[in-house]
Amino acid sequence: MTFLLITVAIFHLTAIFVRKRVTWIDIYGTVLFTISFQLIVDTYLDLKYNLYGYFDKGADFETLIFIFGIYPVVNILVVNFFPNTKGLVTKIIYILAWSIFSVAYEFLLLWNGIFYHSDQWHIWYSGLIYPFLIIILLLNLKLINFIKK
Repeated sequence: MTFLLITVAIFHLTAIFVRKRVTWIDIYGTVLFTISFQLIVDTYLDLKYNLYGYFDKGADFETLIFIFGIYPVVNILVVNFFPNTKGLVTKIIYILAWSIFSVAYEFLLLWNGIFYHSDQWHIWYSGLIYPFLIIILLLNLKLINFIKK
């Protein structure tokens, strides 16, 4: 739990003090989308199919640390630093770098007993899914920007 709380603090401080390249409405839309999307995905993959989970099987209050403390803030950092004006190769490298970071962080959560996988889920599944999740997040940002115009 200490590892989780330290990383929550680090992510939040980073998000607070970095130069913002996105607007507050982009941040707000990203946070709402992230929380909603994460709750839907985890409802099925965690609670219904028990492929992975936080702390113990089933719903628990500690999971709220992830819902409100990790996912929104990390995704704000992802959209904030996305290289919109760079070429496709740079964008792909950026998405892959965040995916590698996500897998490494998930591994540390597994190692600390904060996160668990069932016998039917492997960390490399997460590695395959993270790039698509980041692309969905970036498409959501495009939608927010389209709506703003």
